Amino acid sequence: TATRRTENARVIATLPSANMIAVLLNADETNAHLASQQNEGLWLACVNAQQACTISGTPEATEKLAAKLEAEGVEFQFLRTWPASHSGLMEPILADFRAVFASMKLNPPKMAYLSNLYGDWIKPEQATSPDYWVAHLSQTVQFAGCMEKLLQDPNRVYVEIGPGHTLCNLLKRDVPPGQSVLALTSMP
Repeated sequence: TATRRTENARVIATLPSANMIAVLLNADETNAHLASQQNEGLWLACVNAQQACTISGTPEATEKLAAKLEAEGVEFQFLRTWPASHSGLMEPILADFRAVFASMKLNPPKMAYLSNLYGDWIKPEQATSPDYWVAHLSQTVQFAGCMEKLLQDPNRVYVEIGPGHTLCNLLKRDVPPGQSVLALTSMP
């Protein structure tokens, strides 16, 4: 609802600046880079495809990581976004965010959809739990897992809702050999 979006925006607006970095590494390789940085101010935010992840972090930590990636020849791109969702940087607002969801009636979904938190089909008790939505804000997105589930049916057609074609491009990265994907975007 508009009220929930407004309240969530108010809560998120209290967060400090942060960065995200898209890397062409798998989740294990990405975690190895985070461990080598002592994971200070860095989190694996999204597993986007088998060989594409996003890291969230403080400006200082992401700049340091970018220098290391560049020195090693790892392809990456800064995503100058704010806030750095799906990371520990969300911690200061999680209680307020949970309170917003707890104040609303959350209904079970009427249609099946995939949970980016688990990379699997959402369960009614998850969709109606404020704790699920708090975890969704602060934990790693499992987009690749969702795409893996969808790609099990070779007869699907994919439509990206919104501008651009980033999600369709991620999907095309993981298409099994011999399977084609028709992916349509809805806006220029």
